[in-house]
Amino acid sequence: MKDLIFIGGAKGVGKSTLVEKLRTYFSINVINTGEFFIQARENGLNYDQEISEYLKNKHRGLVDTHYAGYQGNGFVRGISREGLLAIKSLKTIELVLIDLDLQTLLKRREKDKRIGRELDAVHAQIELGMNRLYFDEYSKDLLTPGVIIKNINLDEAFSSLLKALK
Repeated sequence: MKDLIFIGGAKGVGKSTLVEKLRTYFSINVINTGEFFIQARENGLNYDQEISEYLKNKHRGLVDTHYAGYQGNGFVRGISREGLLAIKSLKTIELVLIDLDLQTLLKRREKDKRIGRELDAVHAQIELGMNRLYFDEYSKDLLTPGVIIKNINLDEAFSSLLKALK
């Protein structure tokens, strides 16, 4: 198994649910980059630098992340290319994109009270597309094809994920 396994995708695709199942199955550590981002922002720190250093020097295991996150006026990579390559210089990395079709994602988002402004179809479509785009860029940066899992059915997605990681 790789040192770091990035599990990324748009809000509501089931990343955190699959990460939790993997954490339990493998008894492995998990970091949620969203929580890391909030702490860095609250403390006036550079998120990209903080998360890159943490992943390089302290964490081994699962990374619950978004390959593309909305910041200011548009989407940006969850970790910069420079940060990703710095991590790669020290650790082996597997990339996984958890993906869904737009209609299934919208149905899930309607049920999720944590998601507010992202309920509209236009924003969700852009978020899905940007996560796919940045996943492709991460894969090119790391010279790895990565793994794309469609999470229509949780049990099937988990089974596919286990096969891909072994």
